[in-house]
Amino acid sequence: MSRVSDQSDGVDGMGSVALRDGAEEDEYFGNSSNVAFLRSIVQATVQSAGHGPRTLPEPGNTSSESVGNNDSNSFLMWPFRTDQSDNSRSTTIDPFALPPRDAAEEMLHLYFNTVNLMIPCVHEDSFRQTLSRMKTEGPQEIRRSWLGVLNMIFAITTNVMTPTSPTQDRAQQSNTFYERAMELVSPGILGRPSVEMGM
Repeated sequence: MSRVSDQSDGVDGMGSVALRDGAEEDEYFGNSSNVAFLRSIVQATVQSAGHGPRTLPEPGNTSSESVGNNDSNSFLMWPFRTDQSDNSRSTTIDPFALPPRDAAEEMLHLYFNTVNLMIPCVHEDSFRQTLSRMKTEGPQEIRRSWLGVLNMIFAITTNVMTPTSPTQDRAQQSNTFYERAMELVSPGILGRPSVEMGM
């Protein structure tokens, strides 16, 4: 007989369950959602960039005191924008801009055949179904969180296209995809996750 683990054991992961008797595929819950994936990417990006982090306010809390709050319940650290980074951008980021279809397909192929094999965060079949819908209906008709994940995939893939360090141009292109993702996903959505956000 197996022992049921205590919730206080610190285990954080993803689980699966068959929601129907005789189901061929399991349904996933936990840290597999788009929001959890974006939160992990943002945390890693902020830490690797060495920016002075600040804690995101809780959804619905817009007080200025919450922005600098570093309590242990915080889920996400958000990078400060510096005057220099704002001035270096001569044009506004269009969050709905996409790379040419051939380049996008190449990046998605690379992502699903390398990164997603090692860190399986995105279900490829579901992702490609939404991608197909986006191609026919346009990006404005697709969930912003999904478009944010798409841009994060482009940002990651741009940096792993070659086995050497990315060139300055590719690093800038990757940063553009990252900024598009951040434009698409409001800071509040990356706060405390809920079932509605992962859908």
